[in-house]
Amino acid sequence: MRSVYALVKNNLKIMILKKPAYTILTVVFPMIIFLFAPKIIDGSITEINVGIYDESKSFSSNKLDEYLSDIDMINLVEVNSEDDLKQKFNTRDIYLGIMIDKNMEEKVLRGDNSGVILYGIEGENLYEILDKGLSIELSNMINLAKINNGDFEKYKSSVERKEKEKIQVSYKDLNDVEVNHSVSQTLIGFIIMFAFYRAMSGSGLIGEDKEQNMYTRILTTGVKPWQYYLSNIISITILLAILFSISVIEINLISTIEIGVSNIMLITILLILGIVSVSVGTFCMTITNDRDLSSIISNFITISFLALGGCFVPLSYLSGTINKISYFTPIRWAMEAINNAQQGADISVIVMNLLVLSLFGMVFFIISVYCINKRDKVDNVR
Repeated sequence: MRSVYALVKNNLKIMILKKPAYTILTVVFPMIIFLFAPKIIDGSITEINVGIYDESKSFSSNKLDEYLSDIDMINLVEVNSEDDLKQKFNTRDIYLGIMIDKNMEEKVLRGDNSGVILYGIEGENLYEILDKGLSIELSNMINLAKINNGDFEKYKSSVERKEKEKIQVSYKDLNDVEVNHSVSQTLIGFIIMFAFYRAMSGSGLIGEDKEQNMYTRILTTGVKPWQYYLSNIISITILLAILFSISVIEINLISTIEIGVSNIMLITILLILGIVSVSVGTFCMTITNDRDLSSIISNFITISFLALGGCFVPLSYLSGTINKISYFTPIRWAMEAINNAQQGADISVIVMNLLVLSLFGMVFFIISVYCINKRDKVDNVR
């Protein structure tokens, strides 16, 4: 392992000292993002479209409509049928959908809260908040109905009297939660994007070594091919660990946004993804001897993974087909792990996300080793 240690030491010296621009960017780039991204994103978030199909058209359903209209961040979109509501949700024309049953008011008077159905992605912040808000409003209506023994006129009078006495409630918390969540997702997305490109550029050392015949000279010293590639993976992983640590420190010192994940958990998830990205970069450099072709392949894979994994667009905005395809990218599983950690999911769920993420790294590494061995056999024959 002395050979691996020596190669790692040499690689780090090249990447840090002989390429100072990358080193400076490692520190400065996250800092710029944490300073300016919250301001940019905060100004860009306006209203969220929430579809509503009110089949009841009753006194109670109108009061529910008024409750939703009072939330500044929500733009209510009225639809004409339940099918239309589902279609708009599937095409992402609306973020959430609300279906009010035609017997909603009768159910409220009977003490039944099943007259309202919320369509959305369970676990998403806005879904959970709006679900709780609707449950509270329905509970208030049902309580007033019970007090008046299900008598509609008395119930109606109680609701109107209660409405006059109602203190104006600020919905700033809902806005703050969504802005905070969106900004944190964007910040993490930028870190992942930068780390992925950094891993790819680090893997480019392999191409440089081959072009300058350094790879052949290293192998003549008794270093085995797997030791050479392993040293590159370790070198870039160490560099990414430094990048993630600096990013987390800067989040705590500079950013006002709460990520909602512990520092250790965030670094662990990002580091595992970093190892996977190094494996992907190594894979791109080993499947062909043509450095230009390797660069094209690595850029295509990187952009595809970033776009489908949720770095550019929130996962909840992806359409049904694209959403399913995204599960074949490692970034999707990293973002899932972070989302689950933010929402306080059981540790076993997060561990499962990380196991799947690690599996991607193993697959790309095994393919890389296979390509290396196959190429070495060809070279030996020659």
